[in-house]
Amino acid sequence: MEINFPGEMWQYADGIYKGVVSRPAFADSGRYLGQEFIWRTELALHPFPSDTIVIIIPGMNGGVDGYENKYEKIARVLVERRMGAVVRMDNKLVGGLQEETFLVDNLRFVINYVLQNSEQICGRSCPSIYLMGYSAGAGAVAAIAHEYEFVKRVLLIATAGNIGRDKIEFGLRLFRGKVMSVIGEDDEILDSQATVQILAELTALADVSRHLVLPGCDHRFSGYVGGRLLSASVFWAFGDLEGEVPLAKNGIYLYD
Repeated sequence: MEINFPGEMWQYADGIYKGVVSRPAFADSGRYLGQEFIWRTELALHPFPSDTIVIIIPGMNGGVDGYENKYEKIARVLVERRMGAVVRMDNKLVGGLQEETFLVDNLRFVINYVLQNSEQICGRSCPSIYLMGYSAGAGAVAAIAHEYEFVKRVLLIATAGNIGRDKIEFGLRLFRGKVMSVIGEDDEILDSQATVQILAELTALADVSRHLVLPGCDHRFSGYVGGRLLSASVFWAFGDLEGEVPLAKNGIYLYD
């Protein structure tokens, strides 16, 4: 894979993931039960010379671009602001796989892929890795970030417990990097106040731990203001704005 810096243009790279089927792919057929098969995890690379690579992890069945290309827009601005190279991934569950196993295994695969190819992505052999996870993707980040010494910061957005609360609790208690989280005040799936309280307790030993409830936002950060707050949260978490809070004026337009 040949990359020319600066990486204003991005390209796709296919990864391979081998998964164990733990339940039938179809209700009337057990033909895949207990078998292994391979599928592709789609990655979009935004190469840039930097000491940092940001990995964007969508929610369950989320695509590499996101709604209205929101992840692509955020990635391009991260590069433009010289905050790091960026790798976007998809999170599309293949029928028959266990959701909780797939989420963490898929993320592990992508992190390993990024570390193995970091020189082509950012020009460094041992970069810092920042993880931005949304919903079920945030849960996966919370569970396994501690497994990688190069993961220095994580941003958890509307953290959902698809993989199991026990795995999230175990992982966060062991992570010693910077943990930032945001959740919408009007989240229709999660209890926002309870979520930030739990995350604060679990990350008490982290180097930095900040957890915010953002007004006027639902689980999907819908609408013009929600989109701007979503993007502002990324710049807040991965920039030098730890002492501040995400503001819509500091975000970018993602959608209406």
